[in-house]
Amino acid sequence: LRHFPAVGTFLNNKVHLSFHLVTTEYKTEHRGKELEVYRWNPGNLVVREGDRVHLVLHGLHGKEHHFSLKEFGVQGTVRKGEKTTVNFTADRPGTYELVCDNHHTAKSNGPMVAYITVLGKEG
Repeated sequence: LRHFPAVGTFLNNKVHLSFHLVTTEYKTEHRGKELEVYRWNPGNLVVREGDRVHLVLHGLHGKEHHFSLKEFGVQGTVRKGEKTTVNFTADRPGTYELVCDNHHTAKSNGPMVAYITVLGKEG
């Protein structure tokens, strides 16, 4: 149950997974008004409890995105034209949100959230 684009390796009896996420902007016009929204692409990742996760965030759209994955102590910023990498160990089952703090509500052209589901060891 791995979603593209994950690359996995096995090191020191642990699975190490790398995912690449891109900042994406969608625009449209409705009743003469331009609407836009930002998203992480892909927006859903699935890993297993105990996996070591390496996220590579690519800044394609938007000037900068401050982000956090609070349950795993991850935070940072990805800027347009750059990439930012973060690592964490998926040490507990559940579904967690990688949130862009700049675009966390509809009023701020969001929500820009990627859902990371951690399956239990027997899931």
